[in-house]
Amino acid sequence: MLDIAELELDKYSRDDLLSLVINLQQVVEAMSDPKVMFKGPNGPVLATIKIQTAWRRYKAFSSFAQLKHLMRMATIVQRKYRLYQLKKSTRVKVQKLKEESFKVWTEMQEEFKQCWPAIKQQRRVEIHCNSYSIAELRRLSLEKYKQRENAQISRIFRLKDPNVDVIYVAPFMLTSEVTKYYMKILELVEVENAGGRLHIVVPENYVKFKSHMSLTQALLYSPKACKQIQNLIANTQAYIVPGKYSEIDVKLSITLGVPILCGDPGKIKDYATKSFSKRIFQQCDIPISVSAYDIYEKREFE
Repeated sequence: MLDIAELELDKYSRDDLLSLVINLQQVVEAMSDPKVMFKGPNGPVLATIKIQTAWRRYKAFSSFAQLKHLMRMATIVQRKYRLYQLKKSTRVKVQKLKEESFKVWTEMQEEFKQCWPAIKQQRRVEIHCNSYSIAELRRLSLEKYKQRENAQISRIFRLKDPNVDVIYVAPFMLTSEVTKYYMKILELVEVENAGGRLHIVVPENYVKFKSHMSLTQALLYSPKACKQIQNLIANTQAYIVPGKYSEIDVKLSITLGVPILCGDPGKIKDYATKSFSKRIFQQCDIPISVSAYDIYEKREFE
């Protein structure tokens, strides 16, 4: 033991020193026992060091847990903000794209308007899409909505004009009996080559959508039908003859790259009302029945 006492203990580890003890198990248990380990002249110092170590460990762990929580919350906020910024920039891009597309469409409409006197003398293709593009709540309240859209199937008789080919967009698949019936009538009214000039297109995805979806919407979401129309009108003068005109028809016009046979979009809604049409008839000195118009409130009936 005297030899060990003369050694420089700083060079040896605790395990090296304990390896020299014969009753190692008892010594280790005594060193680990709080009742024993803090006895002796250095006991208060060792106890103080132990308390400081435990407190620092607790404070470090608490700070780490709080920092980890704050980092997780900051990541969520950053992710949400980046998503908001992405949505905002996407809206701006979509709006800009819509404005550019509408500008191109307006120029196409103006050119169509200027060239109409010459176009109506040439061979052309009319795309008849009798869509009820009205508010969704009104569409929901209409009975036999698809049948109403198909009610103007008589548009196919535009084939009486030898310069006109017709693409009729049907809201649902027509039976062979109905097709043969109308083809027979076209034959009786002496329409030349009716089978080669009449093309009936049905949006392939109409069965996947709700029954109140407008015909124009169903066509826009049916790429095969749009591609079929584009192939039929390739290298020919074509235009769309709409039903109840709306912004959806403008999107269809942009998609197909053909103009619409209609007036100024900003005025059509007013012109389509009964009150406005009566004012037009009066200005044109066209006789109309005795009636009242521009009624907006219940008290105006009194």
